[in-house]
Amino acid sequence: MKSAVKFTLFCFLCVLSHVFGQLCKSPYTQIANECYHFSSDAGTSWVEAREYCLRIGGLLAVLDTEEKNQAVGDYVYQSQVITRNLKWIALNDKGESGKYIWDGTGDSVTYNALADVTEDNCIVTGYQNGYKWTSRECDVDLPFICQQLPSCDCVSPFTTIGNGCYYITSLNMNWMDAHNYCNSLRSSLISIDSAEEQAAIDDSIIIGVKYWIGAYDAGHEGTWYFDNGGYPMNYTNWLPGQPQGEKVPVENCALTVSGTWQDYPCEDEFRFICEKPTKC
Repeated sequence: MKSAVKFTLFCFLCVLSHVFGQLCKSPYTQIANECYHFSSDAGTSWVEAREYCLRIGGLLAVLDTEEKNQAVGDYVYQSQVITRNLKWIALNDKGESGKYIWDGTGDSVTYNALADVTEDNCIVTGYQNGYKWTSRECDVDLPFICQQLPSCDCVSPFTTIGNGCYYITSLNMNWMDAHNYCNSLRSSLISIDSAEEQAAIDDSIIIGVKYWIGAYDAGHEGTWYFDNGGYPMNYTNWLPGQPQGEKVPVENCALTVSGTWQDYPCEDEFRFICEKPTKC
């Protein structure tokens, strides 16, 4: 009987999700068919906002249609959930000046509400200017909007390995292209946080083949961070003599090969591993 009740409830939730959009989990609020979280007025830099959204199972808001942009703008204006006008969203041209993409998906702009764009790399939305987007310096402290990831189900091309959900690719890309590719799948380059996770991955990859992981020290030489949240590592597995610091050419990105990590120039092309969150 209990199993039947659980199954019925599960089916009911599936129907609700199909009809009304995804089910929003705390601290997210449903607006139209998406789930959003609005920061306090205090705000942070664009990078810190991105990291916060990742920690709560989301991304900076991807307002890639007029309907989404209007719905979020109307909600902010009517509820005054954020009283400051400008708010960070996911759009940026940090990778290539003038080429705007949605962080978290890697998609280029199709619906375009850009106005008053300068050489600054990160984009804000504001209800006082008709929900148009403008650019700001990425290190300015502003409120922001997170968007809940739609699903944490481990489905193809991802595979459950140990306690995680991964896509071990056979593609060869440089580190930044690999980062963007994983983002396009609503995932990130893998962060290996323990010896147990390393061992599980080692059992699933080809011995001797190099795979990019999410570790990098670009912009802060010698202090390594993971791509999926920008936090310092509490576990490392460097090959003796690695990382090699300020070697020429500069080696700011890390890969795993034959059970250990090495740093390499980020422009080199290797296979890579995407990791999807298992909890939203």
